Amino acid sequence: MNSDNRTFSRTISSRISARGRREDGQPNPIDIYIGQRIRQRREMLFLSQENFGRALGLAFQQVQKYEKGQNRVSASRLWDIAQLLMVDFSYFFQGMDDYAKNNSPRVLAGAPKTENLMVFKEDPLFRADVLSLVHAYLKIGSPVFAEHLREIAAAFADSFIMKKRAYDKGKKAALCKEKTAAAE
Repeated sequence: MNSDNRTFSRTISSRISARGRREDGQPNPIDIYIGQRIRQRREMLFLSQENFGRALGLAFQQVQKYEKGQNRVSASRLWDIAQLLMVDFSYFFQGMDDYAKNNSPRVLAGAPKTENLMVFKEDPLFRADVLSLVHAYLKIGSPVFAEHLREIAAAFADSFIMKKRAYDKGKKAALCKEKTAAAE
């Protein structure tokens, strides 16, 4: 091992401690964020920590540690969690703030920052109003009423889209008229 590699290795070990924790012993912000996303989705599906842990073959205490970021979630375990929670793997990283992104083990180790490696749109499931709507919907006991509500929501959405298109079309027509009048 040459001296440059040894220097880099010492730099890495001085900035992060074992198992991806920060120097002060606190969990990495990314692990905390992923844990929050696991908890958010588990609660959205009305799963207890005990039942969720059982489905994963874990004690509920391990689920608690994952959700608090105290224990890191391996890639294979995160895959299992994504399957059980019926989300895409990327769900766990969507909406992550810059603080968490800038505290990855790679960045803490002194690797050069790379801007905009991953760009995610804001996750609408993160909004309180959407969560409230989903919780209310999931409480509907009748499949018939649930279907009616879906139809009503779809009709509202379609109506909104059609009105927006008509508005945009009218705006374009007015702009064309304005340009034609100015050209004459």
